[in-house]
Amino acid sequence: MNRKNIVRVHIVASILGLLTIASFFISSLITEIFLSVENIVLVKKYISVAVYGLMGFMMIAGVSGLKLAGKLHNPLVLKKFKRMKLIAINGLFILFPSALYLHDKAIGNDFDQNFYIVQCVEYIFGFTNLTLMGLNVRDGKNINKG
Repeated sequence: MNRKNIVRVHIVASILGLLTIASFFISSLITEIFLSVENIVLVKKYISVAVYGLMGFMMIAGVSGLKLAGKLHNPLVLKKFKRMKLIAINGLFILFPSALYLHDKAIGNDFDQNFYIVQCVEYIFGFTNLTLMGLNVRDGKNINKG
């Protein structure tokens, strides 16, 4: 695959990952503030399934990013790599297990204190990942300008 196509794949996978995380965040927030318990259960079901697609987008973005970076020692590339490590750690060890836990609690109609504590943790780390991904998009645009 030529560089131009790898760039396209990287951009599409990155945008899909960012939008997927944003949809999780926004749908959870709106549902929990304004809608019914039944809607919360539906959103948690959606997230528990869609998270596997998100993992695919993130892996494609990561692999294509590594391929594009090659042996570049650009400071922006190095910043993006550091952020991606944090994004991956947050996703795999905090957000993914939290999504499954919240799904199980929602299915059982068990909206206790633990549900809301884990939900708050998920909001904090989800917003953190959105921010880090946004910074990577910004830096990616600047790398391609130079």
